[in-house]
Amino acid sequence: MASLSRPLDARVLAQKGIGAMGNRIRLGGCVVAALALLGFGNIAGAGSVYVEPDAHPDGTVLNNAYVAVTLSTLGGYFGADNNVYSLFDSLASTGTRVFGNSWDGEDMGDFGGRWGFADFFQPHLKAEFDSPVASVSIDAIGDDPPGKVDYGRLEAFNSSGVLIGTYETGPLATGQVEQMTITRPTADIAYILAAGRNLDPQQLPTYETLHLDNMVYDEWALNIQPQNGIIIPLPSAAWMGMCLLAAGAVWRRLRTVR
Repeated sequence: MASLSRPLDARVLAQKGIGAMGNRIRLGGCVVAALALLGFGNIAGAGSVYVEPDAHPDGTVLNNAYVAVTLSTLGGYFGADNNVYSLFDSLASTGTRVFGNSWDGEDMGDFGGRWGFADFFQPHLKAEFDSPVASVSIDAIGDDPPGKVDYGRLEAFNSSGVLIGTYETGPLATGQVEQMTITRPTADIAYILAAGRNLDPQQLPTYETLHLDNMVYDEWALNIQPQNGIIIPLPSAAWMGMCLLAAGAVWRRLRTVR
């Protein structure tokens, strides 16, 4: 009786072997691409962290309310505490609340949203990070009466307490907002101080303050340094775009392996 099966010739066997090898290559390539995407995605995902008073009810102590950063108040009148509060305020740049403190110049036992660098009695906001960060921003909001203006100042320090960056706003009228931002080529910002600074010697000390809201910091940042020395931060979205392009190139390459 004739056999129902016939032996495969060498060419068929070779083709099957190449096909199996190609499948293994494609599978391995897909795994590598997936791991690369996950890795870059984690880097990109470690980007902007929002420290927003609106995330908590009015009057909440915010000192340890956010992950990986500690808030405190420096300065203020005798009897003032070092707490930072979520404070309802009509001047908020986002939502309805700003960073507040217990600075009580009128001895009324209330809370205020004014922050200043003029002297010891004016409180300034401190944000200390568990690990150094690459970029920090915070909204400065003018709170002077009509005809007056405020100036905001943001200071960044490294872990040794050395001042490594500053930002000062232009003149801010009542309710006017300017985002103060300091970005470094490496993650070396250990803590920041923020408040209002009087640049007009004709202004009374009581107007050397402003409001603060909406702090954002970046745990990690890739920066490109062109020849002109300007540091350009690469945002997380760009990282994701690069990942997608890389994955597409790998996929096209794998499709040619048969």
